[in-house]
Amino acid sequence: MKLVKLAFRRETAMPMLALSFASAVSIGLLVARILWTGDLIYGSLAWNLFLAWLPLVFALLARDQFRKGAHRNWRFLGFAGAWLLFFPNAPYIFTDVIHLTTHF
Repeated sequence: MKLVKLAFRRETAMPMLALSFASAVSIGLLVARILWTGDLIYGSLAWNLFLAWLPLVFALLARDQFRKGAHRNWRFLGFAGAWLLFFPNAPYIFTDVIHLTTHF
C-alpha cells in the first residue's frame, strides 16, 4: 500500500497512470495472443515487463528514504543499489521489438 501511495503522489501520478495503462494493455494483448494461438512463444514478454518495472519501484522507495532525510542509511543504500542492479533491464524491453518480426 505504501508503494501505491508513493507511486501516485501528485508529481508522479500522471506518468504512473500512463505506464500502468500501457502495461495493462500489453499484458492484455499478450494474453489474448496466447489464447488465440495457443502458443506461449511470447510469454517471456510478461517477465521482461516485470523486470522493467523493478527499477522504477526501487527508485520510488529510494526517493522516499532520501526525502525522509535518511541519505546514508542502509535502506536508502539498499534501494539505490537495487535500482542500479536492475536498471539495465528497463531499456531491454525495447529490444524485444525485434522478436515481433521474426515469427511471421
